Amino acid sequence: MLITERVAREIRAEVDAVRQEGRPPLILEIPDLKGPLPGGQSLLERLRTLMGIPK
Repeated sequence: MLITERVAREIRAEVDAVRQEGRPPLILEIPDLKGPLPGGQSLLERLRTLMGIPK
């Protein structure tokens, strides 16, 4: 499941609860059209990190 960072921030407790269950759905927080939140990664940086691809 893809969810924007801004939406995830609004429902953080629910997102964290699903992640802690350790079963599907996989939740990937992505930047929205305005870009990543301050201190966040771009979508490409985040995908590289998840896939273990060095910068």
